Amino acid sequence: MPARDETAGVAAVAQILVALADGRPQTVAELAGAAGLSRSTAFAVAAELDAAGLIERDAGGVLAPGPAAARLALAQFGLGAMAAACESLIPVLRDDTDASVALLLCDGDKTFVVTERRAPWDREGGRPPRQIAADIGRSAQSYPAQGYAARSYAATLRLSLRPNAGEAEVRSAAACLDRVAAALAASLPADRDGPA
Repeated sequence: MPARDETAGVAAVAQILVALADGRPQTVAELAGAAGLSRSTAFAVAAELDAAGLIERDAGGVLAPGPAAARLALAQFGLGAMAAACESLIPVLRDDTDASVALLLCDGDKTFVVTERRAPWDREGGRPPRQIAADIGRSAQSYPAQGYAARSYAATLRLSLRPNAGEAEVRSAAACLDRVAAALAASLPADRDGPA
């Protein structure tokens, strides 16, 4: 492949990943239009990113960051030890509760969505969902060699239930959420703080 094609390919990868980082669910065709990429280039790049685990597509073709992207994010914030547990437990939590699930990290100033699995119903807009959350733990990340101050990141698991979810459904989902949050907290090394 000529160097010019490789540069264009890297630029296309960057454009797709940046668009996904904005957090708005999009299809490959929507991303291609927004990024000014040809549809064929966007679909080829998306297929490669999907194969690498950096993105994934749901049944409706909507893209989301994949498990490899979540592992990178968790490692960046000092919580890489819970990546494997997240990969297996978050999709199960979504399926068992019929709720969208998001793993959030907060440093006090900003909140980051590390990974999110949306329920099939959570694309229709309308009324905001009912949300419940459980704290997982806290990690201190320090970069003394670079002169940065130590930062503490609180990890939270959030469920977004249907807006019309009844109290029994909320209680059942909260119990599932608490069990998964406890399992994720247990996957962290002992030198990390407990629930934030």
